[in-house]
Amino acid sequence: EFANINPVPLVVVFAPEDGVQVLAYSGGFVMNYLRALLIWFARLAFLAALGVTAGSLFSLPVAVFLSLYAVVLLGAAPFVHELATRNLAAMTNVELAQRTPLATLALGLMYKTLSVIVRPLSMPDVLLDAATGRLVSWGLTARIWLAQVVLYAGLLAALGMSVLTRRELGLPSTAP
Repeated sequence: EFANINPVPLVVVFAPEDGVQVLAYSGGFVMNYLRALLIWFARLAFLAALGVTAGSLFSLPVAVFLSLYAVVLLGAAPFVHELATRNLAAMTNVELAQRTPLATLALGLMYKTLSVIVRPLSMPDVLLDAATGRLVSWGLTARIWLAQVVLYAGLLAALGMSVLTRRELGLPSTAP
């Protein structure tokens, strides 16, 4: 609840859709911006790990396609989450959804699975937060680093190492 208790009444304007927000000073711009850059560096480290792993597992065109797919999927993460939480039968043609309930169910399951996979990799727009003076906390930075670099990039590194230890590279080919 908001009350204007000043002896001289002040005019207070706030956006109804955002509500009232109390902003407090918490450090300077430089440290906030460095935390935002650290978060983007975590995203770049994950994408680099994905590219190196895909390059070691697949041919160049397939590795490029897989990496590009991951970049597009990470960009569309809010849209995927929205589709995972909505009722797909209500969004499509109701008659078609009633005729093909299995396809609608499979599509909903696919979106929910993609949302679970992409959710730890999605991140807020931290550069916009830093530019507008909102706090980019150390907790958010650590959470994103743990999810993107330690967990996902670590899993990709383990996958790449396991495949490369089983693959025989540089052996001469024998022609029949």
